[in-house]
Amino acid sequence: MPNIPKTGGAVSTLWPGAIGAKADSMVDPDNWLLTLYRALKYYINDNQPGVYDIRFDFPGTDDLQDLLPLEKTIIHFEVDDHNDLRLGLGPQTYQYQYSTIVDPDNNTLMRDLIEEHEAQQHLVNFDIGIWASAKSGGVTARLQAFQLLNDLFSGPDNFRTVREKVGCEIISFTGGSFLRDSVNDIPLYRAGNITLIVRVFARRRITPVPIIEEIIQEPGIRIHDTVIIG
Repeated sequence: MPNIPKTGGAVSTLWPGAIGAKADSMVDPDNWLLTLYRALKYYINDNQPGVYDIRFDFPGTDDLQDLLPLEKTIIHFEVDDHNDLRLGLGPQTYQYQYSTIVDPDNNTLMRDLIEEHEAQQHLVNFDIGIWASAKSGGVTARLQAFQLLNDLFSGPDNFRTVREKVGCEIISFTGGSFLRDSVNDIPLYRAGNITLIVRVFARRRITPVPIIEEIIQEPGIRIHDTVIIG
C-alpha cells in the first residue's frame, strides 16, 4: 500500500493560480465546463470598458428583435466543438484522497476510505461573433471589439495571463470575417468565423472504496502438499 497522506477533504486544484482567486474567476476542475464559461466571461468583463454585452450563446432572431437597436455591441461565445483527450497510455489517476469515517456516538473508527482522482483534458472550440448596430457604434464598434478580442487572446503574454487568471490554456485564436446583415431593416455590422480553442484540465472523482490495510493468510495452507504457507 503506498504512503497516502490524509487530505481531510481539502480540494486541490490543477492550477496554482487558483489560490486566492475570486469566485467565478477560475476554472474548477470538478465542474470544469460551467466554471469555464463563468471564468472566461469574468476575464473578458474585467478587461473591457463596459460597453460590450458578453453572451455565451448565439443570439437568435427573437433576441435581436428585442434588443434592436443595439445599445451595446454584442460579443457572443458558443461551443462549436469539443474533444476529450487522454493523458498518457495508462490509468489517468494523479491523486489519492484518504479519509476516515468515525462513529459520532462513541468516537470510534468505522472505516477508512480511499478516493481516486482521475485527470482529464478537454479541448473546447468556441465560435465567436461580434454584433454591432449604428446606435452601438457601427463599423467602429465592430473594429474595436475585434481588437479587444485580439488583445485578450493573442500572444504569449496572454497565454500566461489566461492560464494564471482563468485556469485554462489558449491553444489558438484565429479567423475573423467582417459581414453585413440586417434584422427588421436595421443594419448590423458583424464579425464572424472567429475561433478560440482552449485546453482545460479537469478532475473526475471516483467513488471512494474501503482501504484494505492488511491481507491475512490462513496458516497451514498447503499447495499440492509440498509448499506450506504460514
